[in-house]
Amino acid sequence: MTTIDIALFSRLVYLTFTKTEFSNEEKRAFDDCKSARDMGLSHLTLQLLRHRGKMETDFTANYRQCMTDLNDCLSKEKIEDRIQRNWVIPLAAFRTMEAVIDVPFSYKEMLDITVEGIIRQNQECKSNNELANFWNVVSYLLQDGEIFNEADYRIDYVKKFKSNVIKNEMEFVRPRPILMMRKNRIFMLYKKFAKQVGDTALPPESLKFYLENSKEYLGVKNSVRFKNIQNGVEITKRVDIGEGRTEYRKTSTPEQAMCFDYEMIMDSYNINLEIDTDSGDSDNEGIRDTKEETLPPVQKKFSF
Repeated sequence: MTTIDIALFSRLVYLTFTKTEFSNEEKRAFDDCKSARDMGLSHLTLQLLRHRGKMETDFTANYRQCMTDLNDCLSKEKIEDRIQRNWVIPLAAFRTMEAVIDVPFSYKEMLDITVEGIIRQNQECKSNNELANFWNVVSYLLQDGEIFNEADYRIDYVKKFKSNVIKNEMEFVRPRPILMMRKNRIFMLYKKFAKQVGDTALPPESLKFYLENSKEYLGVKNSVRFKNIQNGVEITKRVDIGEGRTEYRKTSTPEQAMCFDYEMIMDSYNINLEIDTDSGDSDNEGIRDTKEETLPPVQKKFSF
């Protein structure tokens, strides 16, 4: 094998990063690369090992230069240091070997690809961190009695689902829990809580963007009914039922709801927003045991 193999392989990597549509020639080149891959890549490693001495002598200086170039390109971005350092290593390796291997792209092109990749990865990491913080705050607000199930959100187990994003109705083998959130009040309480504890809350538009681009997001449903609750008390309305009689009935409001795959929310953020109803079995068990202790031995033996 020759340096042509490296050129083909590098061309494949380059196209993967930069293009989504390919010509017939590029598709044939892709098939050639796959054939080379099926033979194994050790021959490429052996070709590169010939230049081990150059890597040993020049890599450090190229690493410093690449870091300087990245700092200049990313001067207006807030990038996590570990992300930038992970990306600079292959960039420095390429800069070191560029003069001795035959590749169809330049250091400048690789630098642009690296900058784009760093920014994208940094945004994804930031998104995950911010979303984790948001869902943890939602869990706390529930535990603290600031938000209420079926009033600020609801979890419905459904076998079919569609929304503004999922146009063709999804069908599930078993009922799947869908979290539907009344976002306006929860967004405001999230902002209020962050201010109380000295954290910086995301602006509503940024939070909405992160949620809508999260893997758990399923779209928006219209006319989802939520109970009306104020200060922990469900709001009722007096209704005339005829013959001079009235009664108070609970009220609800139909609103748009942001929908999420609740199982994915639990798996990703380790939170639980479902409210279990205490059956009282444990308490009854204790009472039953106490009563049994007062029974005569024979009576106790045959009691169920």
